[in-house]
This record gives sequence, C-alpha cells and structure tokens, in this order.
Amino acid sequence: MEVQSEFTVFILQLVQNYPIAATVFMVMGLLRSVFKPIMGVVQAYVNQTETISDNEKFEAFKNSRIYKSISWIVDLFSSVKLPKSK
Repeated sequence: MEVQSEFTVFILQLVQNYPIAATVFMVMGLLRSVFKPIMGVVQAYVNQTETISDNEKFEAFKNSRIYKSISWIVDLFSSVKLPKSK
C-alpha cells in the first residue's frame, strides 16, 4: 500500500507542476483508446453482416486517403516515439 500511495503522490505532483504535459498525455491516451476500438467494432459488425457490399465499402474506406491520414495523425500524436536502441 505504501508504494501505491507514494506513486499516487508522485503523479499528482507531476500533474500540478506540469499541467500541459498531463493534458497532452491524457489526450494521447484518449485518442488511442477510442479510435482503434471503434474501428475494431465497425470491422466486426461489417464481418458479421451477410452482404459483401459493406465489406467492400469498409475496405475502400480503410484504403482511402482520409482514413490513412486520420490513422497516421492519431498514431503520430498519440504515440511516444523513443529512439531506437543500438
């Protein structure tokens, strides 16, 4: 319990001292936790339907520039990029 309390105090101090960083990390987490599961649910729904046309439309959307741009932007802004180790 003591470690958890110390960790909580540490996180709260970071948030108080660096509110902009906390907001950035919160938005990053929110984007990743919303975008990918929604696309997974839509993919599962499309796969469960009997018609083939919705599968083709969804694949066309996933291959479109708009989707690729949104996906790239979400990945860019919601990922922490660490330098590659040697």
